[in-house]
Amino acid sequence: MEASHAPIAQEQPWNLLQKPIRVEMLTSPFSQPVFDDENYAVIRHFVGLNAEIIQILSAVMNFSIVYQDPQSIYGYAQVNGTFTGALGRLLTNKSDIGMTLFFIRDYGTRDIEFTTPIYQDQLCVVVRKAHRIPEAVLPLLTFSVTSWISFLLSFVGCSIFWMILRNVNAKRMFVASTEQLYMMNNFSDYVHIAVDTGILFVSSPLLKLPKIWSERIFVISICLMSTIIFAYFESTLATVFVNPLYLKDINTLGDLESTDFPIEIHEHIAFDPLFDSKSSLMQRIQIVGKNHQLSHIVEHGNISLVLKQTAIKFDFSHWFRLKRMHQLPDCPRTYMTAFIMPKKSVYFDRDRDRDISRAGACAHTQPKKSVYFERINALLLRLVRSGFIQKWITDTKFNWTLESTRLHGSLDKQDYVVLELIDMEFPFYILLGGYVVGFFLFIGELCFADAIVDF
Repeated sequence: MEASHAPIAQEQPWNLLQKPIRVEMLTSPFSQPVFDDENYAVIRHFVGLNAEIIQILSAVMNFSIVYQDPQSIYGYAQVNGTFTGALGRLLTNKSDIGMTLFFIRDYGTRDIEFTTPIYQDQLCVVVRKAHRIPEAVLPLLTFSVTSWISFLLSFVGCSIFWMILRNVNAKRMFVASTEQLYMMNNFSDYVHIAVDTGILFVSSPLLKLPKIWSERIFVISICLMSTIIFAYFESTLATVFVNPLYLKDINTLGDLESTDFPIEIHEHIAFDPLFDSKSSLMQRIQIVGKNHQLSHIVEHGNISLVLKQTAIKFDFSHWFRLKRMHQLPDCPRTYMTAFIMPKKSVYFDRDRDRDISRAGACAHTQPKKSVYFERINALLLRLVRSGFIQKWITDTKFNWTLESTRLHGSLDKQDYVVLELIDMEFPFYILLGGYVVGFFLFIGELCFADAIVDF
């Protein structure tokens, strides 16, 4: 029973016996370094998805972690055949494992192995967010075009119906010569009815009610309809002011093609063609060593960028949360990401030499895959299937959002204002004043009812 409590059996082939493993873990949303000193020279540990995974691998496989330079780059192949960044150090035996998520693709070398896929990432095009619609135009946008046309047709129909009703009532009930003034004798009478209908449609009171009860009932029906319409209008208008509306964004590659924006893509992610070879967008791609700052794009809006979706969700999330930038929904490239290990690592060679010597292999015998590589893949697969990877991704996103809010809180204040009691003081006085005036008018009507003209 005591042997079963030992952390790792010594005879296990994947037990590294606390050997130092040089780990390439670059600074990213999934791996944030925590330093021991103020000069940022000594790394204490990392936090994030990649850090959680490497800690589990270290505990299970019994090795010590030696972090490399976290401020390096991913790396790519140069013209002379060498590689830069973390990829170059892995291929030159300066590191043993790359615990940074690389796109699963051809990097121009067969000397690396990809682990089990961990996460799906995309290359997406981002542009400046369209401008806000002016507040003066917002009331016109509370209804759709169809609703406005229906509203206008209802107004015309009600006006015509009222005119017909007025003529019918005049011919039926007012035959005496003294009542001929009620007849529709000239154009101004029709205009008067149209104006009264418009007043009712905007929920305003009529100065004079019609004499005939059938017309009064018709007026009441218009008032009920206008009350419902304006209740919906006011609620929608309030929603529009709380959630601002914007002009039409660039939402498709076709929309982007109709503009003349250059498309900047960093050389570290400019691997494969993004668009169809016949598309005019291919001629506008500019591979750069350093992208324009997003603040420059927000100010000028004449450039589009290609970014990783991970960077959009984490590094630049505040620009999208504040609606300064906009991502095209359809991303031109999708990659699975994984960690990488060099085939010519020191530990790989030792394991392969041991397998070959035991089998008595000839010179042409193909070496087997490292037992370490197989063990790491098995552990990663179990973490993916059990849901721990997704859980750590969610935790990383939550922590990153909190940190982004702390760092960019001043930007949030430009759009969001916390209402206090003093902000509601003036509207309250206006409402109270309206109630007081209405109360005295009601008392006045009761007291001087005889003096009011009976319409």
